Amino acid sequence: MSPLRTNTTESALIAGQSQPSRSRVAAVTDGTSDDQLFRLLAELRSMFHKHGGHGSSNDALDDVCKLITAHLMAAVRNDYGISSHILGETTASESPAKALKRYVLSALMNTVPPKTAGEFDPNDFALRLRDSDDALAVRVIRTFDDAPAILFTSHARSDLLNETFGRFLAGSYVDQKELGQYLTPPEIVNYMVDLYLSEVPEAQALLGEPREFFDRIGPILDPSCGTSSFLVAMARRVARHGSSPYQELTTIASQMLVGVDKSDRMLRLSLANFAIAGLPQASLHRANAIAGASPRALHALDRRVGVILTNPPYGADFTPDEVPESQLAQRFGAATRSLPSEVLFMERYVRWLRPGGHALVVVPDSILTNSGLFGSLRAFLGSRTHLDSVTSLPVETFAGAGTMTKTSVIHLHRLSKGDHDRHETRFAVCSDVGYSISVRGAIRRKLETHTGQLNELLQGFRQSRSPLIQVVGHVERAKRWDATYHHAASDPKGADGHSLWPDMLRVSEVASLVRDTANPRLRPQGEFLYIEISDVDGARGVASAKRVMGSAAPSRARRLVAPGDVLVSTVRPERRTIGVVPPGLAGAICTTGFGVLRPVGIDPMVLARLLRSEFVTQQLVRHRSGIAYPAVGENLLLDLVLPISRSGTQELNQLGERLLAAEVAAVGLRSSLDSEVDELVRSLEQK
Repeated sequence: MSPLRTNTTESALIAGQSQPSRSRVAAVTDGTSDDQLFRLLAELRSMFHKHGGHGSSNDALDDVCKLITAHLMAAVRNDYGISSHILGETTASESPAKALKRYVLSALMNTVPPKTAGEFDPNDFALRLRDSDDALAVRVIRTFDDAPAILFTSHARSDLLNETFGRFLAGSYVDQKELGQYLTPPEIVNYMVDLYLSEVPEAQALLGEPREFFDRIGPILDPSCGTSSFLVAMARRVARHGSSPYQELTTIASQMLVGVDKSDRMLRLSLANFAIAGLPQASLHRANAIAGASPRALHALDRRVGVILTNPPYGADFTPDEVPESQLAQRFGAATRSLPSEVLFMERYVRWLRPGGHALVVVPDSILTNSGLFGSLRAFLGSRTHLDSVTSLPVETFAGAGTMTKTSVIHLHRLSKGDHDRHETRFAVCSDVGYSISVRGAIRRKLETHTGQLNELLQGFRQSRSPLIQVVGHVERAKRWDATYHHAASDPKGADGHSLWPDMLRVSEVASLVRDTANPRLRPQGEFLYIEISDVDGARGVASAKRVMGSAAPSRARRLVAPGDVLVSTVRPERRTIGVVPPGLAGAICTTGFGVLRPVGIDPMVLARLLRSEFVTQQLVRHRSGIAYPAVGENLLLDLVLPISRSGTQELNQLGERLLAAEVAAVGLRSSLDSEVDELVRSLEQK
């Protein structure tokens, strides 16, 4: 084939490239692929942005995904990948843009198994480049010349596509929240798969025997599959012994591994993920798993699924008319305009599960703590399933994907005959998942510095009893299912309802809850002193105030306070925003985000300090609810147990009085300093 005639710029680009050799491609296997792949993603994004030929950022993202996936597939085919050899094979009738499009389309279509080909259209895999975009095509190809395909198939991680595209989606595009593309970190994927195997000994015993595994366990489903990380991870476990189990898995995977996603992009990445892992393709379907027309294959799974492993998208709302099969929609249809997707997904899982089938799901903690519709969901689940375990995850778990939503992993199974005698649920609290997230500008970077607690928790679940695992009976009857509530070691009440620390003070013994109110909006032209949560200095334990016009009063400015009152933020109690109202703020009004305690027989500074202790904070955190603004009810404040005996307050009160005197003196000194500075400024101005 003769090379294509190009203009001077394109000829210069091509002339500077050498043909990559197979030995060069195969030589790079050091497992340092994630950062280099991420840099390539950023280069391509910048290239498309400068070119301006794509209609939207999502169009550009689609082409980036297609290019990377096609290049990754070169490692599977032992091919060059996207490189200058494509240009060497062009003809006078084929431009660089056409050649690149042809290569990518062929590579991606080869990932589609014949049985599921009907789910995909060839246009789904075509680059959006115009045939005349030769200069851009050559720059893209040149970029890949320095990116041998094998470099991106690191054996150090099981799911590089998930990890890297999760970062890229969050760091490069602004609408990923609308799309719900919060990909699950590999650490959480592996934890959930191993947790299932730890808690279901029958499944653990069948590993390495794919046919027996699926005959006994049933199909494995992820109805929000993304890049199919859960399915790939489980397939690895099922066929982990030698090569013959992989061959055996090939014959049944298209029926027994089922993935559903509404995004073409995610399904394309799923196909690549299976191929790169050397695994047979799953049965993949493009659909919304809870609304709209579903493929016949999904309806055929009702009451047949053995395992659901998933992290469903949150934040979408559906009207009752959009989900007519939902029992909760029928029940609440007249009372609510919409139902959140996380509730509908949980209800739908029960329909899919066979009796004895298991579901391990990442859920927002609202599922476990909130009342109303969420409480009804728990009652629905409790009547049809058993809650096997709950693992609370820290808020930074999904920070790399762009969200700080507090989540947990729940494991439940559908009840079958003989299950009703089971009543124990195991709770674990993970405060360290083994990585942190560094944010620089729009880029989020995952920093893996330690092992974290996930493996330690798995060991605890494998044991019949472990100090890491709290076992609770009949939890389906409880008002809350969150692990922080049931796992808290500093529970002020025992199982019989009596205090475990009879000699310790309760807040109700040394303070009353003040609910005096005032409405500053009734005096729109007058000023008032307003204390909001940010006005409390947590380090000093003292509140300050600002002057606000009555006409500008916030709607929550309603609580009247007095000097010596202790303000306790009931929103995000883990932040310990607790302070004393100092002299000079008589008649101030604070936000209703505070609970107001009026001390009796204890110094206000001492009470504030005791309330900021870890001992008390754990009690508050245990009872918080809500996701966006986790909070506790103010009535809880009176029930808190303080870390001090009734006989130990006198000495602390003396220290508190001295501290308050020092605080008042410090305020006076600051005022005097301000006056002296003002006087010096005036004297200089007069000169």
